[in-house]
Amino acid sequence: MKDVWLDQDSHTEGNNISKIFAALDNVDVDHYTWDANIDTADGERLKSIITDILHGRQYNQYFMAIECDQRGKLTKERAQGADPDPKIFDTELMQEPPTETKKRTVSGSMQLTMSSNYSGKAGSTPAHLPSRDYKAKFQYRLVYEDVGKPLDKAPNLKSFSKGIHDACIGASCSCLMDV
Repeated sequence: MKDVWLDQDSHTEGNNISKIFAALDNVDVDHYTWDANIDTADGERLKSIITDILHGRQYNQYFMAIECDQRGKLTKERAQGADPDPKIFDTELMQEPPTETKKRTVSGSMQLTMSSNYSGKAGSTPAHLPSRDYKAKFQYRLVYEDVGKPLDKAPNLKSFSKGIHDACIGASCSCLMDV
């Protein structure tokens, strides 16, 4: 699940996956010009797998299925003449004690904790923080049909290999698009 704010002109994952599927629907597999570097035994096997997938229109099984793709409220544009407060992003004020961070981290998760080495004076903008455009944003909620699992938690080598295989097939299908 994702619950984020995106720039007003951003595409959602639902939009992107629809474009991918529409483009794959239009791939003429029988007349597709394959890369000359694919003429190996492994390349021919990959070509055969992808050809079968595209003929049967079964490529959606190699992409995350979306249950809910929803645009929410829209923020206002930045008011003309409004100046950003340079102290808002003072990283010394934003950092919290490590004990507080640990309370929200699920044991064994792949969640990353951001930390900063910034030691500037209050009121200055740290160099590593990106500049902001202050565009209008919309709230975006995304829920996938399935809950994925990290590959390092695969119960055996066979399921690990299948996960890598399926991800490569999905990526290979995406490369066929003429978008």
